[in-house]
Amino acid sequence: MLSIQNLSIRTVEKALVTDLSLTVEAGQSWFIYGANGVGKSTLMRTLAGLGSLQPAGITVQGSISLNGRFLHELPPVELARKRAWLPQTYSDAFGWTVFETVLAARFPHHGGIWENEMDTAMAAKALQQMALMPFIDRDIRTLSGGERQRVAIASLIAQDTPLILMDEPATSLDLPHQQSLMQFINQQVSQQRAVVTIVHDLNLARLASTHVLLLNGDGAWEAGERTAVMTEEKLSDCLHCPVKCIPYNGETIFVAV
Repeated sequence: MLSIQNLSIRTVEKALVTDLSLTVEAGQSWFIYGANGVGKSTLMRTLAGLGSLQPAGITVQGSISLNGRFLHELPPVELARKRAWLPQTYSDAFGWTVFETVLAARFPHHGGIWENEMDTAMAAKALQQMALMPFIDRDIRTLSGGERQRVAIASLIAQDTPLILMDEPATSLDLPHQQSLMQFINQQVSQQRAVVTIVHDLNLARLASTHVLLLNGDGAWEAGERTAVMTEEKLSDCLHCPVKCIPYNGETIFVAV
């Protein structure tokens, strides 16, 4: 699905990623992990085909293709039908309702024509899935941070794409909604969609990842199946601090020590 070949990203001062090559397949959930400032969001914007949103001084080399076509060859509307993108922050300039905000995610599918009954039904279903039906008439600007994040995730659901990219989707979510987010990711994987997520919580990554990409911050990286990558040694090297894997009730809990 998403093929990354010899991708290198650097700032004026340092390399963020050097010669990254991997493929994200349908039915896989990739979690990107690393310390603050190692380039996770920069990499995610690159994977989303949003080079114009990169900060000044970022240079990118290599290629990224989606279903055999280079990202830069895809018109924006076609790209929006194939991949959904959840950024780290939002700027809500207009007083749309929650329902209107989620319904707008259907735009790539109706091509500028007024939304139809299917669009409305899919938006409503997404709002139900994120427990947002009581909020449908609320001005988007009046929501709490966690409520706004749930609306953003509902928009991803309504957009209905085979590839989902999320930059720190657990931000502002309380524990029950973090669990709901992991359930959503697992559901997408079971439906043979591909998901790539930036996360800061190793234990959340354990719940919903099939594969993990570690960024070390100096261009070096480690990628592979979750059990092969999420080890004490590799996580400690990535974070530059000791990480212990503690068995608990048949599972593994990760703790920085």
